[in-house]
Amino acid sequence: MKKTLISLMIIFVTLLIPYSLTAKDILTINHSYFEPYVWAEADEISQGIYVDIIKEVIEKNMGIQVRFQNYPWIRAQNNVQFGVDDGFITVPTEKRLLYTNTHKIPIINEYIGVFTTNNNPIIKKLLNAKTVKELKPYRIVSYLGNGWARKNLTEHNVDYTATDFKVALKKLSTGRGDLFVGSKLATLYIMKVMNIKNLKLVCELQGRLPMHLCIGNKSKFRYILKNLDQNINAIEKNGRKSMILKKYR
Repeated sequence: MKKTLISLMIIFVTLLIPYSLTAKDILTINHSYFEPYVWAEADEISQGIYVDIIKEVIEKNMGIQVRFQNYPWIRAQNNVQFGVDDGFITVPTEKRLLYTNTHKIPIINEYIGVFTTNNNPIIKKLLNAKTVKELKPYRIVSYLGNGWARKNLTEHNVDYTATDFKVALKKLSTGRGDLFVGSKLATLYIMKVMNIKNLKLVCELQGRLPMHLCIGNKSKFRYILKNLDQNINAIEKNGRKSMILKKYR
């Protein structure tokens, strides 16, 4: 009799636990360190633009709990491909779309900026630059793991010895190169955080990099994509997205 009562109590308590809080019903979004878009220090909770927008669009508007997970970028993608986790936010390339689905309206559009030191005489020559081809004559400072640079600056003189984004900007600020080419928003943000005042944005290259939420083909959350665009559109119209971006400028 006692065992029966205990069993009934366990069943009763289990039924009281909201189904939405079980692990399998939490949308997992993987990322690597990409400040200010998304990042996590050591064991801290993930933060950044992506986190704020997704919390607004998916948690608040759609009622789905989200957990961001910080991994090395290759592992972050592999976990989605093999069904361990649900999604990631990035440019939906042809390769990524082989194992994920996405939506139409970007979470955010990324623009590429060209930066140099304040009094560099090459500034006048670059004010109207729009393509990477126009950057060929100059020494470009970059960093290990800059996938965009590896793909788009193959014929350029690029220094990849910096260990990360911040080290690359520090090198440029001390005159060890002519240019830094990368995310306009992220670079301006890092310059502000690091209090680097002797660098400036010279120009913005043509084109954009649309960042989308990519959900794995093996994820149970694929269904959210059909309503994601209207919810992204909603926070753009009500000004909430602009308020989020303002925090990181």
